[in-house]
Amino acid sequence: MKHTHSSPPDTVLISDWQQGDEKAFDKLYYRYHPRLFRLAFKITKSQALTEEIVHDVFMKVWQNKDKIDPQRSFQAYIFTIIKNEIFRYLRKQTNAPVTVNFSFEGQTPNANPTEQELNFTDYLQLYQCALNALPERKKEIFLLHRQEELSYREIASQLQVSIKTVEFHMNDCLKWFRKNLRVHTDLVFLFLSVSYIF
Repeated sequence: MKHTHSSPPDTVLISDWQQGDEKAFDKLYYRYHPRLFRLAFKITKSQALTEEIVHDVFMKVWQNKDKIDPQRSFQAYIFTIIKNEIFRYLRKQTNAPVTVNFSFEGQTPNANPTEQELNFTDYLQLYQCALNALPERKKEIFLLHRQEELSYREIASQLQVSIKTVEFHMNDCLKWFRKNLRVHTDLVFLFLSVSYIF
């Protein structure tokens, strides 16, 4: 990304912000918000939930203001945070053991966030593949419950089935996700191709 005089590099903005210039933080916010939003929305399919996730990301950045090293990659840092936030979302959605944690600690100042994003993209592809492999009725019930946030009773009424049927399908879905998401991200490259999600 090229920076003009009106758009200084991250290192300058972070230094200025840490020295009390809150407008520098605003510039960081407007620089990264669109990309973070696109990434989170691709997974949640919910504008409200996406806004909440992105808001939490910037809150964490704000709270860690004094701990951020201006000479290290801020892009890698902020994408690390949103990856962890989205993984928490996926764990909540599937009740699966999604334990992968991207940590900024130990990364070099020249760490390439694109490489990390590829691993993350692969994991999300795995999640999507697992979702798409569900039988149509199970997938429908899962999405109604997890994304539309309908209760079992509401789903049963909408689909004209019993609550026990909804419960049965949801239990099957959760077992399926537990089985298919118990995979280390460094092995995902063996099974899935890479595609950008930005």
